[in-house]
Amino acid sequence: MTEDPEAFRPRVIKLAQDLYPNLTLAEHPEAIDVVLADEQQVSLQNIRANYNLSERPDDDLRFLVERHFGQLLSPSIPKIEDLTYDSVQDKLYPQVMPAEYVESAPLRLISFPLSNEVSVGLVADFPETYMYLREVDLQRWDVAADDLFDQAQKNLEELTQSVQLQLAGADKDVFVAVASGDGYDAVRILMPTFQAFLAQHLGETFRFAIPNRDFLICWRLDCEDSFHQQISSQIVADSSERPYPLSSSVFVRNSEGNIHEQVPMNITPPPRDDQSSPSD
Repeated sequence: MTEDPEAFRPRVIKLAQDLYPNLTLAEHPEAIDVVLADEQQVSLQNIRANYNLSERPDDDLRFLVERHFGQLLSPSIPKIEDLTYDSVQDKLYPQVMPAEYVESAPLRLISFPLSNEVSVGLVADFPETYMYLREVDLQRWDVAADDLFDQAQKNLEELTQSVQLQLAGADKDVFVAVASGDGYDAVRILMPTFQAFLAQHLGETFRFAIPNRDFLICWRLDCEDSFHQQISSQIVADSSERPYPLSSSVFVRNSEGNIHEQVPMNITPPPRDDQSSPSD
C-alpha cells in the first residue's frame, strides 16, 4: 500500500517544521504534492516515492525529509538570481518534468509540452542541486530560448558519450533500455543521434515510454502483443512506485521524427516482486 499524497503532505510539513523551526511552510493551494518553503516550491513526489520503497518506519521519513529540505536550504547552494549565463552555460541540460510542475511554478518556466502529463524544460545542474530555468532568466541574460536549448542538447550529447546503449531481447521482441542514473535518461529520447540509433535497430517508427525521469525504454512497433503488454504493465508500476514519476503512457516516434502519445491502455501493474520485466 502506497502513501496517500493528501495524508502524506501534513506529515512532511510537521517533520520539516520540527527540523527547521525558522522555515515558513505552507501547503500549495493547487498542487497536492507540493509544499511552499519560504515561498519556494518544494515537490514531495520523490520523498513519497522513496519512502514507499523503504520499510516505512518513522526514522526513514525523518531522514528523507531532513536530506531533502537540508539540501534546499544549504547556504552553499547557488541562487539562480545570482548566476550569469557564462556560469551556467556548460551546466545546462534539457529535462522532463510533470506538466503540473510547470502549471504550479510561481514564475513561468522555460518549457514546451511533450504530452498532457509531461513537459520539457531546461535545468542548470550543479553538484549541490539543479534548478529549472525561468523566462525571467532569458530576459536577464538577454539570450533566446532556442539558443539555450541548443546548448543544453550539446551538453547532453557530451554527457551521453559515456552511456552504453545496447539492444536486448530477440527477433521482433527487442528493446533498448537506458537507466544510467545520471538524471537524464528519459529526456535522451529527444536526442537526434539517439533517435537515429533507435530507428536503425527498432525501425523508423517505434514505441517508447518514460515512466520516470531515470528510465527510458524503447521497443519495436511490430513486437508480439504479449511483449507489448508485459512492458506496458511494468510502465504503469514504475510510474506509480519509482521516484521522479512522469507518465504511464506509451509514446510512438514516427518516421518523420514526430512524437505522439498512444491512447492509455487498461493495464494492471504486476506484483512488486515480479522480476520478469525488461526494466528490472
